[in-house]
Amino acid sequence: MMRRERTMRSPKRKALVAASILAVMGMWAHAQPPNPQIASSPAFSKGPGDEIERLSSPDPEARAGAADRLGRMGDAAAVAIPALLGILGDNAVLERKAARDTVGGRAAEALAKIGPAAVSPLGAALKDGDPAARKNAAVALGRIDDDRAVEPLVAALKDKDSGVRNTALVALVEGRKDSRSVDLLVAALADRHWYNRWNAIRMLGTLRDPRAVEPLGGALTDEKWNVREAAAEALARIGDRRSVEALLASLKSPYPDVRIRAMNLLLASKDQALADLFQAASKDNSPAVRIAGILALYSIDPRTIEPLMIALKDPAAAVREVAAGALGSAKDPRAVDPLIDALGDENPGVREKGAKALEAITGQKSGLNTAEWRRWRAGAGGGLGR
Repeated sequence: MMRRERTMRSPKRKALVAASILAVMGMWAHAQPPNPQIASSPAFSKGPGDEIERLSSPDPEARAGAADRLGRMGDAAAVAIPALLGILGDNAVLERKAARDTVGGRAAEALAKIGPAAVSPLGAALKDGDPAARKNAAVALGRIDDDRAVEPLVAALKDKDSGVRNTALVALVEGRKDSRSVDLLVAALADRHWYNRWNAIRMLGTLRDPRAVEPLGGALTDEKWNVREAAAEALARIGDRRSVEALLASLKSPYPDVRIRAMNLLLASKDQALADLFQAASKDNSPAVRIAGILALYSIDPRTIEPLMIALKDPAAAVREVAAGALGSAKDPRAVDPLIDALGDENPGVREKGAKALEAITGQKSGLNTAEWRRWRAGAGGGLGR
């Protein structure tokens, strides 16, 4: 009896018994009816058919998850295209917390991953009665590398819904990088919705194509301030001679926001090749243009203070005041005498800026006392800048 017990406890015997038990359990399991909850779990998915079924789940997360898994199957999930098209307009927002992450958006991603087989059905979906479905169809087409996707997207640029038009434009320019991008974007500058015009301008600035300069110049007079500002920034990004000329011309704009933005953008330019443009601008009949011109010249080369000193005698007080302030920043001793003369200016702002500039250059604190400054200049300060 003792020998029998030892035999049962031997490692080989244990393994044999365990294997027998597992085999019996396996046969029992196959004999049982399937557990519906387990069988419907994504982990037990056998192919597109199971996921297609889950696309009609009442749970948005389940529908989105099914779309994701179909997308990962690639072209093997082509059979699911009609079902995915059916939920393109599903606006149920998901838990992922990404901006506007919806079931329809996940369906668009899945269709894009399925690839060329989805192009024609997506083109047809661009005529769907639901704007959300049309928008997601445009997103998907923009992500598929197939030339057949271009014409449906171009047609969608005339959609009655502004969101669809904008999405189609982005899909063509940023998604597919279509060769007609500049022409399409320029055409979009006439869009009825300001956001679409703004977005077209933004993309033109990114492309930096000189063909956009003239249309962008026209956009500087748009009724919406943010469109005008975007046009100025796009011109600055292009940065060629014609775009700078357009910015200089915009300093005479009736819109203050355009004048201010253009001036700031011009001052950021340090291109020596544009110096003659700025030199001409410093003599323009518009005070705003003259200010931009003299400051731009100074920004190109801080050693060039002659235009600033000349501007101290400009007929416009605003120009004189800016020139005095810029000379204080330059701290060039050559400006001392013109600045002392500026202390007698009729405008108090010019006098104050002149006094501060003199203090910055010389270290003297004689304020607005012109006589004291002249005595200092005749004595201790006589050799400075001469």
